[in-house]
Amino acid sequence: MRFTIRSKLLVGFLSVSLFVTAVNINAYYYNDRLNQSFDNLIDKRVDVLNKATEIQHLSMQQTNNLRGYLLTQEQVFLDDLQAANQLLQDLVDQVEAMDIEPELKQPFEELVEADQAFMDETNLLLTNLEKNHDQAAALASFKSDVLPIGQKIGPLATEFAGIQRKVLDRDRSDNTHMVDFVNQMTALLTGVTFLLTLLIGLFLSQRITSNLLRITRVITGITNDSRNTTKLPSIEVRSQDEIGDIARSFNEMVRTLEKYSVLEQEQRWLENNVGEMAVKFQGVHNLEMLAQLFITTVTPLVDATYGVFYLKQGSSHRPELRKIASYAAQQDGIGVDSFLFGEGLVGQAALENRTILQSSSGPALRAQYEER
Repeated sequence: MRFTIRSKLLVGFLSVSLFVTAVNINAYYYNDRLNQSFDNLIDKRVDVLNKATEIQHLSMQQTNNLRGYLLTQEQVFLDDLQAANQLLQDLVDQVEAMDIEPELKQPFEELVEADQAFMDETNLLLTNLEKNHDQAAALASFKSDVLPIGQKIGPLATEFAGIQRKVLDRDRSDNTHMVDFVNQMTALLTGVTFLLTLLIGLFLSQRITSNLLRITRVITGITNDSRNTTKLPSIEVRSQDEIGDIARSFNEMVRTLEKYSVLEQEQRWLENNVGEMAVKFQGVHNLEMLAQLFITTVTPLVDATYGVFYLKQGSSHRPELRKIASYAAQQDGIGVDSFLFGEGLVGQAALENRTILQSSSGPALRAQYEER
């Protein structure tokens, strides 16, 4: 898969952007949830605290209304007492319906029991007063039976409200710690994002610059060592981006130059040696001497161990090759005096009119036939 430099940069910085976006979204999401949860919690705690304060106030109010009714026998005090009792009962029912903290349940149950006891004693007192019409006895019963319970309701309501305030303060402290934790995590993720961006940038720059330095080093080595023309170095770059394209194009250019270099060396070799042989062969008119001089000159030039020069003789129906010159030739199968066409390696090369190179075992043998 081709992965260009532009694609690498886009993918790298897009990854960082997505990571930063995800961090910000998560931070906003959790902060929003935290704020909503804390707002709901505070609203519930404040509601319970307000109801506890109202219970405390109503407990004092119903005690005063009962005392006023017993002293004055006025109906307004009795109506206010009944209204306060009803409001107090409604508040108790509302608090019971709420999901209050475990540490608030016992004080609240004690408050409910005290209020119920106060209501029972109040109803009993009012019933006896209505039946006997004995105000002095009613006042005495109020002081001995009802007033202690009413005085107990106030401290219980105060204790309940105090515990609720402590719970509210604790929740505020927990929320503060949670906000600090979210802020710390946001700062940590921001730092991680910065480091990730830095690492991605360093990685991309290292990948790009290392390949560029490798190419530059090879090219600089060629320019500084221009005398070394035997073999040009190649660049090993495995990346599939534009730098890899440059390296592959350079390697292809090197292979092309090497081919041209080989062709140029062969052409130079031919020009030099053919020129020398042309000068050397001037004035030689004897065929055997010319053949001997040619085979003696050519065999060392082509790095051959031995060589034989054959001349085609005989009729067209039975042509044969007869040796007229040799270079380090032997008689045991190599350099024999004559070959029929198709006989031996030399005869087969003459029959097919082509060059045959045999190098599977032993020294390399080369048989070449040219029709003249």
